[in-house]
Amino acid sequence: MTTVYLAGNIEGLSYGQATNWRKSAEEYLADHGIKTLNPMRGKESLDNGKVIGTEYKTITASEIFQRDVEDVLRSDVILAIITKPGLGTGFELGLAYAHGIPVVAVAWGDGVKNHPFLVGGGVSWYFEYIEDALYFIRCRWQDVDYVSTQGTNKGL
Repeated sequence: MTTVYLAGNIEGLSYGQATNWRKSAEEYLADHGIKTLNPMRGKESLDNGKVIGTEYKTITASEIFQRDVEDVLRSDVILAIITKPGLGTGFELGLAYAHGIPVVAVAWGDGVKNHPFLVGGGVSWYFEYIEDALYFIRCRWQDVDYVSTQGTNKGL
């Protein structure tokens, strides 16, 4: 079974902003027999109406780091939603790159989508919409014919 790690910003977002897209991705991919690894699992205590920082009450920094590294390394592909530069997401993408794990990225905003580490080779495929990226992952990892829904796909 294909496993997808759901990378993306957490720090500086509300709980809903950090989890809503991940929940939708989990549901869509599960409906198509694809497993996901969500770095927000076990962090329900952050659903307190505040912006997420770097300190958690239920899990240590070391536990977060170790779990996320293990999750990236046991994934077949990374789905990364990149809306602004982030240390954690950048590390996860670099780790994936170093281990030959492909990255499907969704990014917007010129400061992000044109970043050299994204367009210079750190991302295997780039999309502007998460729906297109999810459809692509489903097709690519289930040997389904892919029909492009946009004209800016990188690597197709």
